[in-house]
Amino acid sequence: MGRAGALVDDVKHPTKTRLDDPKTIAGLQFYADLSALYGAMPNPVEYANFGIGAERMFANGRVAMFLSGIWETPLFRNYNISWDVVMFPTGPDGTRAFGTGGTGYCILRSSKHKKAAWEVVKALTSTSGRSSFAKRGLAQPARIDIATGPAFAEDPQPPANKKMLNEAVQYAVFSPFHPAWREIEEKVIKPKLDLVFNGKKRAGEAIKEIVPEVNALLREQR
Repeated sequence: MGRAGALVDDVKHPTKTRLDDPKTIAGLQFYADLSALYGAMPNPVEYANFGIGAERMFANGRVAMFLSGIWETPLFRNYNISWDVVMFPTGPDGTRAFGTGGTGYCILRSSKHKKAAWEVVKALTSTSGRSSFAKRGLAQPARIDIATGPAFAEDPQPPANKKMLNEAVQYAVFSPFHPAWREIEEKVIKPKLDLVFNGKKRAGEAIKEIVPEVNALLREQR
């Protein structure tokens, strides 16, 4: 199989999950083994026992790296530590991918102040608005001219390697565009995968239980 594993068959129009793809199962088990087998990272129970978030553990030297978003930048600029960002690593077969999302601004149809709201949206998405967010480290600009310019890629403030993030977008994987996906994730997928990540179940075993439930919910709410 030349393709990588995935959550569903079609992100924009999902009809069934691909969690039972052998590559997906292998990826999930590899992730779980990083803590359960190799001790390379804490498992969910250990994180909970520490009582602090991953970002604080990183700042305190408890972990060497962690996965998060660019919005952590203002916080880390206040810490007296040397830090930077790097490209998400590849898997054993050379595949590189990571989950992501985005920020969108909208105006409710029922809004009583549509004209004022439109002015806010225009300000937030303008060159000056996007540049302000970029320089403060709160967001990676969606506008290419800002993302590659002095407000972001060429900005001397940490992280020094942030221009890499403009290349990283090609490896981004979005969650399925389905109205029930968040519920499916919280009620069906995460509880069973937590058992895998805590070393109590193998990925293949958990996936066999998950797939029928996920497919049924996808069909039910299409």
